[in-house]
Amino acid sequence: MRKKLIKAMLIPLVFSTLTTYSVSAASDSLKLKLQIGSKTVVINETQSAQLLQSPFIKDNSTYIPLRFISEQLNAGVQWDQKNKVVTITKDDKIITLKVNDKQVKINDSIQSLESPALIVGGATFVPLRFVSENLNVSLTWEQKSQSITIQTQSGAGTTSDAAATSNTVTTSNAGTNTKPVTPNAKTDEEQIREVIQTHIDYLNNKDAAGVLRITYKPTETKEQLQSNFDTYDMEYSIDNVSDISVKGSEATALVTRIAKRYAFDFNKVEPEKYLEVHMKIVFDTSFVKVNGEWKVYRLSNKGTTNLLKK
Repeated sequence: MRKKLIKAMLIPLVFSTLTTYSVSAASDSLKLKLQIGSKTVVINETQSAQLLQSPFIKDNSTYIPLRFISEQLNAGVQWDQKNKVVTITKDDKIITLKVNDKQVKINDSIQSLESPALIVGGATFVPLRFVSENLNVSLTWEQKSQSITIQTQSGAGTTSDAAATSNTVTTSNAGTNTKPVTPNAKTDEEQIREVIQTHIDYLNNKDAAGVLRITYKPTETKEQLQSNFDTYDMEYSIDNVSDISVKGSEATALVTRIAKRYAFDFNKVEPEKYLEVHMKIVFDTSFVKVNGEWKVYRLSNKGTTNLLKK
């Protein structure tokens, strides 16, 4: 059988993969406590689990991991890799949403989200309000610890749907609205690691504007980047970050990435088949600090290893 693999451009992106977490036993009353910036989830105050990525606040919305929450609530979750679509099934409700799209289909009706679903570090995240409105749970936001408590309705006391937005919330300790506390200052190394991950997240979400925002003197325009995204269906993850060196307003790091793409397999029986192709790419990456923020400056490919997954 003759095969012809379409070459993919090795642009500096990172593959994103979804992980299935262990699901706690079904309970009439489920209580989950998550914290902004923490990967640990407390389940029913006696158990704990680790998330792939921690909850975060972006553009005035609080984001939480969809698969973990859904499975803890005994909802079915299906992922359509090619179209970036998540389908959640719970009781008599079928919910379908697409990454980077504010529209969500609930059974036969179309509704709009305040913020779109995102892929971050290999996990699909949704705004907190989406969970409260569609999975029959109540929410409480605690300002002091920046924590979120999610409870099934049968086990919930008072609720606070204001937790669904991050900049105006009702805390469990006070009845007034306040803004989240600014996190403690991070070291340069911590900031650089965050920039590396953010860069990858923007690429996986095909957010050309986001990529340009964290790039110092970009060599491609927004239109060129978007064209690359549309042409090459690629996803990426960080395999390793090492040798971070900071000298004043400049820094370097060795970043190893795993890239996954889809390519055509031509044969007489079935003219087109999708094959997954994995590549390990090592980049010597440089950064520049501008107005107190680290930006990606230059990536130099130090080596690529192709791995074909049949």
